[in-house]
Amino acid sequence: TLSAGGGQKTVYFKVKNAYFESAVASDTIVYGVRTNLTVSGNAVPGSIAVVQEEDWYTFTASVTGAYTLITQKGTLTNDCVLFLYGPSNYTSALIGWVSQGVYTVTSPGLYYVRVSSWVSSSTGTYTMRVVGAEPPWVSSLGIASWAQSVPG
Repeated sequence: TLSAGGGQKTVYFKVKNAYFESAVASDTIVYGVRTNLTVSGNAVPGSIAVVQEEDWYTFTASVTGAYTLITQKGTLTNDCVLFLYGPSNYTSALIGWVSQGVYTVTSPGLYYVRVSSWVSSSTGTYTMRVVGAEPPWVSSLGIASWAQSVPG
């Protein structure tokens, strides 16, 4: 059982089968609490407080169409890396570093967003937001290639 809240945790475990039981071993993990995002709501604060930490968010896509994920750096010295997972597919739709990404969801449902720092040794603050539309700059600048379709 983990203690309440996110952060660095020490876990203890042992391996046991019909013939052998190992000694107790331990490891340190970083546990993050998942935060729910409201589509087209206010940005929520995020923090990469420990090296190689990952923050998790969820949002509900009530209809198919374009959704924009937006991160804005605070004290984080590098861009965020965004990974998006569909409601019935745990394969990431994007692996790359961006501060904004437009994604077309093909199935309504609960989506998961994983955020980390582009440089694994970087820590600091940022904000995270999801908007239920494609921003005007995508089509006006001709950069629709940034848009990706998310597996449902």
